[in-house]
Amino acid sequence: MLDTTVKCDKPYDLDAQDKRRGKPRRRRRDSHATCYELTIRLTREQKALMGKSKYVRNVYARNKKEDLAQQQRDFEADISALIREAAIADGLKVKGMGSEVSEVVRAYLKTRENAVVSRYCQDSLNLAERYIDPTIGDIPYGELTRDDVEEALNAIPELSRRLNEAKRKKEQEGRERRKERQKTGEDKTGTHYPDFMPVRVAGCPTQHKVLNLLKLAGQYAVEKGFALRNVADDKRLRQQFPKNKPTVDNWLEDESRYIYSKIRELPLSAKKVQFQLVFMCGLRPCEMKTLIFDNVNLRDSSKGSIHIVKHLKTKNAAREIKLDPATTALLIEWRESRKAYAEEIGVLFTNSWLVCCDDGQKVVYNTFKQRWMYFLKSIGMEHRRPYSMRHTFATMNARNNVDVKTLSNLMGHATPDFTLSVYAGYLESAAEPVTANYLAFLEAEEDGSL
Repeated sequence: MLDTTVKCDKPYDLDAQDKRRGKPRRRRRDSHATCYELTIRLTREQKALMGKSKYVRNVYARNKKEDLAQQQRDFEADISALIREAAIADGLKVKGMGSEVSEVVRAYLKTRENAVVSRYCQDSLNLAERYIDPTIGDIPYGELTRDDVEEALNAIPELSRRLNEAKRKKEQEGRERRKERQKTGEDKTGTHYPDFMPVRVAGCPTQHKVLNLLKLAGQYAVEKGFALRNVADDKRLRQQFPKNKPTVDNWLEDESRYIYSKIRELPLSAKKVQFQLVFMCGLRPCEMKTLIFDNVNLRDSSKGSIHIVKHLKTKNAAREIKLDPATTALLIEWRESRKAYAEEIGVLFTNSWLVCCDDGQKVVYNTFKQRWMYFLKSIGMEHRRPYSMRHTFATMNARNNVDVKTLSNLMGHATPDFTLSVYAGYLESAAEPVTANYLAFLEAEEDGSL
């Protein structure tokens, strides 16, 4: 088995050599660059295959640390690829070319264990076991094609359906056994079993994750010499299996007005403060639950502001949001009630969590989600996740002709492009009055009224 990896010798400074010998300086495009000679010496097996003992290349670099080092790596990659192609043409077995896809993916994840969180590696390993191993796991990475990757990605929905149906069958059998034990009196828990939800089937998001895993593993395979090129890094595959946009489950205008009117009717409580902040400021629930009183500026009773400084999801998530008078008044009243409650129970009031339980502990997301679910049920509205309040804030402001840059800053998105991609339909609707006014202008000119 032929090893195609090569190593470049220490670069030789040709300019220094010419200076010692009194020769004129070589011509070059960049006068600040230095000329170096790179040499790669082949092994005995490589010499027999290529018919020469070494390769030499002259390069020009401005610095050693970045420019010269990159040119050394490029030179090594070019010669290694040249030897690999010659070996394949002669029918020789190349070291690493027989490694299977499943082995390469696991070898890549092994290198990432100390660089990323363990959950990423575990999730990626689960994806490999569920969707890569049954389809293309046995194919040598050097023989993998783009069509193989496409077929594997297209098979993901059917594979997930089979796996989830098998899991559901086991769950149903276990439930039937527990029901039988309840009938005979062996099990006296009296547990109520709700109906099973429909079997979930993996779609485009899972396909995109698997494609991304194969692309990263392909980069590792090319670097290690397992493959000539990364077949998963393909523009057509990226377009065919894109990452899904987030679901925009906003409320309509009439529904929003009705929900907000019911929020205002709530008595002063942590629940009301939570709903008001998310509904009127468009906060992420994770940002809302990390707010403390020090993050809220209530010096002016008519207009306050809040500063998002914790649990930042993007680089632009740290921001200041101006509060409307109603929200400002609610927060002032809430702060005074917290002070009075602290005096009543005999503890010192500190600027701790803005919304917390009576024992001072931070409210977790599941508690907030249950409060929102029970609130919607009490006012006769269908259940939607708490994130729907954030989407409602964004879509309503988009319809009110708020520009994309301002809306992106308020939402804490990474870039305005992301805001435009998510809420494009609502932002485009703001352009309708512009076209209508333009048409009215043209028709008025034809009538001679201008």
